[in-house]
Amino acid sequence: MVLFENLATELLVQVFRSCNSLADIVSLSSTCRRFHNVLSGSHKLQLLAHAAEAQYGPLEDAIQVVTHNASQPAHMIRQVPISLALLRQIVAVGRVAVQWEDIYPLKKWKHNYEERRLLEPAERRRFRRALYRLWLYTRAFHNRAHPRETRLYRPIVLERAALLHNWTTAELADIEDVREIVRDVLQSQICPSNGTIQRKFRKRFPDTDTQLLFNVHLNYPPPAPSLHTYFTQPQSNMPSYAQATASSITISLPSQHESAVAGTLDAGGTTEENAEETDALNPPSAFANTFYSYSPYDGASSYSASSRTSAPASSTTFSSWPPPPLSSSLANNASIVGGHYAPGSGRNTYFSKSPFASRTPTSKYRPTPTHEPGAEGWGDEIPHYYVVEDMLKLDPAQILYLRSHAPFKRQVEQFVRSLGDWFENNGETFSQTLEWVLDERGTCVDEFRELLEGGDIGVVGKTLEI
Repeated sequence: MVLFENLATELLVQVFRSCNSLADIVSLSSTCRRFHNVLSGSHKLQLLAHAAEAQYGPLEDAIQVVTHNASQPAHMIRQVPISLALLRQIVAVGRVAVQWEDIYPLKKWKHNYEERRLLEPAERRRFRRALYRLWLYTRAFHNRAHPRETRLYRPIVLERAALLHNWTTAELADIEDVREIVRDVLQSQICPSNGTIQRKFRKRFPDTDTQLLFNVHLNYPPPAPSLHTYFTQPQSNMPSYAQATASSITISLPSQHESAVAGTLDAGGTTEENAEETDALNPPSAFANTFYSYSPYDGASSYSASSRTSAPASSTTFSSWPPPPLSSSLANNASIVGGHYAPGSGRNTYFSKSPFASRTPTSKYRPTPTHEPGAEGWGDEIPHYYVVEDMLKLDPAQILYLRSHAPFKRQVEQFVRSLGDWFENNGETFSQTLEWVLDERGTCVDEFRELLEGGDIGVVGKTLEI
């Protein structure tokens, strides 16, 4: 009997191709020197791309997101060769899509939870495809180059419609289905209405006689003190709940297992090549802007008060992520807030719970001398609707970040102010463009939405063609 490691290289390549995730490939290559040499050979990019396609595909749509820039119209399909640098960016957006996959069943079957189930592999792929396409639309048309005054300008409308015309009506239904899930996350968790705050408060404290005081003024009040100043002031100057939060922070760095997985390909090649391989499989936080990635408790991060608002959101690119080097002595003691590795899960989670996450159910809704739960509301039905319309311009990664790291309204407001004046009172344009395209195709918009609400079309719909 021939030992496994003594098989022909061609057979070993087929074994590598059967891996369904990048972590599986790296783990297999770390078992012995022979497997490491097979992966380090001429098949490396092909094998890594094949695993990325299975785990985060379709790569064609992910590539459109990471390669989009203002120099080309968004509807033009870009064909680019696979490289480690491109693979690093694909993995970054792919990890965001995988986390939205886990959220989808909870929101899709929120009320009829007896039908809740995990998505099938084909449905997961359709979901990721729809999310990538929605992300591309957001990057292309929800930025400071498209202010409120241009939303009905015909050349701009035709440019937006040209992107949607690339996809069939059934594929547009998938995108709209995903967008409704994103909307639900925004309006229930990130920007809850006054009614939602009232309902959750009564659910947590049914016996209290406290009457909540809701803010009936502007949804975007005058600028509050800097978030950086708030976190860096001495604890003695902080409110009581902030002191408790600051004292309970734990700082952690990637585990030894994660470091071993990331470095298994370092034996061969130059230092620069090894660095590219490590970055491709273990990218840092999904935001290059220091406002998104900075944590005052993270010793590996650097912060500049001016850089927090100097770069617009549209200038944030995945290709400009230089992860700071981490000393091995720190890696043996803790792990960085914002990422952890679960052995066997096949992926890192770079949007882990924030230091505030464990306190959110209590401190957000518990009245204290320094905190009024009613102030967390974003208005009644009509003003809340327009707030959510504004927030839908955020891309999926930004929404995940706010969901995990901004449990309080003041933190979300600080984030919105950092984007610039163009963001406020400038609702999203996807639904308007979708209706335009459906009307051009002769499809009844009302019938389209009825089928989507009934579950006949969409990611888990019974009908694949309309």
